[in-house]
Amino acid sequence: MNKIIYLVVIILSLYCSIISCDSVNVEIDSLGDTIVSNTNNEKLPIYESEEIEEIVNPIADYNDEREVGFYNSHKNITLSLYWINDDTSVYITQIYPKKRISVNSFNGHSFYATEQQYGNKRTTPHVISIQPNKNLYIFGPAEEMEIRDRLHPAVTILNQHSSAMSAKFVCLASGCDIYFDDGREGTFHGRLDIMKETTTMTYEGHKFFFTKKEKKDVILGSHVMKKDQYIYEIEDPNFPPLVPHLEFMYKQKKFNEIYRNKTGLLWRSFYGDKGPRPPPSLYMWPAEQVGQVHRVNSSESFWTCDGPASECQSKDELHFELEVISTHPKAFVIPNFLSEFEAEMIIQLAQPKLDGSLVGDREAGGGRSSDTRTSRNAWVPRNTNKQTETLFKRAAHLLQIDEKLLTS
Repeated sequence: MNKIIYLVVIILSLYCSIISCDSVNVEIDSLGDTIVSNTNNEKLPIYESEEIEEIVNPIADYNDEREVGFYNSHKNITLSLYWINDDTSVYITQIYPKKRISVNSFNGHSFYATEQQYGNKRTTPHVISIQPNKNLYIFGPAEEMEIRDRLHPAVTILNQHSSAMSAKFVCLASGCDIYFDDGREGTFHGRLDIMKETTTMTYEGHKFFFTKKEKKDVILGSHVMKKDQYIYEIEDPNFPPLVPHLEFMYKQKKFNEIYRNKTGLLWRSFYGDKGPRPPPSLYMWPAEQVGQVHRVNSSESFWTCDGPASECQSKDELHFELEVISTHPKAFVIPNFLSEFEAEMIIQLAQPKLDGSLVGDREAGGGRSSDTRTSRNAWVPRNTNKQTETLFKRAAHLLQIDEKLLTS
């Protein structure tokens, strides 16, 4: 009997945070329109409402432009998808029977689809308009969403909410060393140069303290982790941050505040000189309800032995189910993604390469070993053999993306 292999795909939701300025004399009114001065009494910018809109304008991308999916529920009719642009129609693409495609669109945009076999005959519904909280639209006969009314056996419900959280530390001093306060001498957590940042998983109530770079006896300050805060600034009380650095942090915090007010979520993704990272461009399976089931096929069939494909690879198309086990964050369970032979092959390829996992990132001084977060891992590249090539292509079918994007 084949092993049951569960592949859990977690797509984290986008988040934001609201953060206070503790060691700099900054006054921000309820609209965030004014910064007064730092502790050197250097005047900082006074932003008018139009400038504030320009600063945080990228938030519009997350509320309006996004990827939406169109599904053709016909069994044997290919559809042509059109976008309605004022008085004209713009051809977008074909949608094959029982297939789904993805396009970037905006709230309020309208689309229709015609049945190719019947000229310009529109299929039902005649027009679809993009709605703010809906990402999947169906052309053709109505299909009921399959919902399994039971807890998946791979899922365990906790008796209480976890206090686990993520945190981002930003160094506004000339150099910062980060320590977890373990009640003793502290556990070194990373090193940052000025305006560099690092993220970590931690728990509400945990405390971190910060010292000058390579000078543990010079304490810069400390932070206690709060569930509703993500960004923690590290400053030198004797050398206030530079004005451009304060401006950057102000824009980032203002974006975070507006994002949270609009979505109710903390922004935990990248924010750089050009603002927040762009919205996702690749397709993501919808996770509208726990127990929701999606189905997808793959021509990259199972391997059962190490030999010629004519002898060792099945000719049967694979049929996968993706069952939603969480909506925030999105998480799916995919049974039987690997054959028993494929699972054993990956183990055999990886075992000689297994090495201790490192923690940290490039900006925090690179990877390093940790006494508190331990594991071993190994990488199995796509070009290892013909079986791993198949697995990467199969994963692309599962994720509904171009297999050329999976290059590792």
